[in-house]
Amino acid sequence: MGIREDFKDILIVDEDGRIEYFTIYNLDFFGLTPNVMLGTKPYQHYKNLDDETSTLMRAVNHGETTLGSVQELETAKSEIVRQTSDTFCIKRDGEVIGAIEFAYYDDEKDVVRQNLQDSAEKYCGDMSQTIDEIISGSKAMKPLVKKLRKLADWEAPVLITGETGSGKSYIARALHNSGKHQRKKFVYINCSSVPENLFESILFGVKKGAFTDATERDGLFLAADQGSIFLDEIQSTPLSVQKKLLRVLEEKRIRPVGGDEELDIDVRIIASCSKDIDSLLKSGQMRSDLYFRLAVTQLEVPPLRERREDIELLSCKFLEKLNCMDENKKVTGVDSKTLQFFYAHDWPGNVRELKNILESGFYTAKDNIIHFNDIKGRFEKEDGEAGEEQNIWVNMFDESGKDLRTFMNDFQKNIIVQELQRNSHNIPDTAKALGISSRMLKYNIEKYGLK
Repeated sequence: MGIREDFKDILIVDEDGRIEYFTIYNLDFFGLTPNVMLGTKPYQHYKNLDDETSTLMRAVNHGETTLGSVQELETAKSEIVRQTSDTFCIKRDGEVIGAIEFAYYDDEKDVVRQNLQDSAEKYCGDMSQTIDEIISGSKAMKPLVKKLRKLADWEAPVLITGETGSGKSYIARALHNSGKHQRKKFVYINCSSVPENLFESILFGVKKGAFTDATERDGLFLAADQGSIFLDEIQSTPLSVQKKLLRVLEEKRIRPVGGDEELDIDVRIIASCSKDIDSLLKSGQMRSDLYFRLAVTQLEVPPLRERREDIELLSCKFLEKLNCMDENKKVTGVDSKTLQFFYAHDWPGNVRELKNILESGFYTAKDNIIHFNDIKGRFEKEDGEAGEEQNIWVNMFDESGKDLRTFMNDFQKNIIVQELQRNSHNIPDTAKALGISSRMLKYNIEKYGLK
């Protein structure tokens, strides 16, 4: 059986064999979801694989490179699919630190082949993630959503900035799914999880003979042709690759590793960055010409602490999805104490932290409501005692005799007044001291009548 070039998946595992990165065209067919995949071992998702028969596990455990391995895999849904794979060890200083596998699928059942082909041609991620589905009740989110609607049909590159966990990936998918690109392919890659020596081959592809045992394959840019590619955490790309990305942006052409000819592509590039741009530029971690070319349009996703009004709606949305995933359990909300804690918490992990905590509470809740005792362990220190900062917050709230909204408003107002006085009412300096944007500071000054 020849290698099928049209159905192609990529998996990267760490030294323990746990999945760090993947791109799979048809997750539904295999009965998989992204959060189920990451951090697990490949053989856990197939009924007839184990630690010794998985080519990726043999690569990390025994240092084996496997080319053209053909296996019939039984999925969680008891479907049989034939896979041809090329598996390579990832080494550093001679030691195996992970492995990468390129898989191609060919099945005797026409329906399976057609499902995979449809997915490869039309894949665009989770179609439920659209601009209309973004929770944007807070004033901090409304300008972002308004700008997203204007950008939906644009071809120009977009740079999404924001803290880790603030929802940059969701925004990228929503942008793709809401415009004329929505029925086209959406290809995602987390740049921080790709080994430096594999960046070019994964992004731009490989020509046969480029290096020893090289198998010709397309890269992710060709996979995304006519659609969108999302370069998550783009600041993690090596400078040599950044130079080539700049050329792709300017000329819309790529050159595969070992290739003599350049290939034309039509791809909208969406990138994200969770680090301070100025620091990256000053330190030389990001090329300034790449940044200015990417930031034709720049979107800043506010942290959750600047959009506390959205917490209750976000919680409801996450619980609705969890209810759909588990038919045997139904959780309708959180109790008042938990919600009060959510409003008071600083959320260093942002929306992702909220989602993870709710997921934990969902499975530990003894009835259809998440109580504070169901999730408080997520906020406790390793010695089992509640963190000192949380105790201070709870004590201050209890002693105030106020309802939560009044307590938080008064507390925030007092802090802003103090910082304004300390910084001689200089808006940029005060905003920096508070860790918020100047726009958010001006909004709060007007809100609390501090002019």
